[in-house]
Amino acid sequence: MVETEGIEQAWERHAILGKATREGVKALGLDVQTEEADRACVLTAVVAPEGIDGAKISKHVREKHGIIFAPGQGRLKGKIFRIGHCGYYAPRDILMGLAALEASLQTLGYPVKEGAATSVAANVFREAGLA
Repeated sequence: MVETEGIEQAWERHAILGKATREGVKALGLDVQTEEADRACVLTAVVAPEGIDGAKISKHVREKHGIIFAPGQGRLKGKIFRIGHCGYYAPRDILMGLAALEASLQTLGYPVKEGAATSVAANVFREAGLA
């Protein structure tokens, strides 16, 4: 895929996927725990909302939607979950992941404005010419 796409274009795609993910997560009122967020092309670490264990979010998304978010580890266990966006990912994958996150958060009792994350992420993709 990198040979076909070109390494610089792959880096740019990952940067856009990361930006869309971070902006979508923020639209849900959640914080990201990533230094130099604009350079965070591999994954987005999301701070779990107050009162909801981050591992429960990861588990719910996986079991109900078939999408894998990694739970936090070590001192961050239960406090964060991680959304990967480096590798064989496209805008549709990020949009599906954010939609699953919205649905899971609602089920787990966190108030979500339906479509907030996906709408913001879709705008990032449109602005970048990927939609």
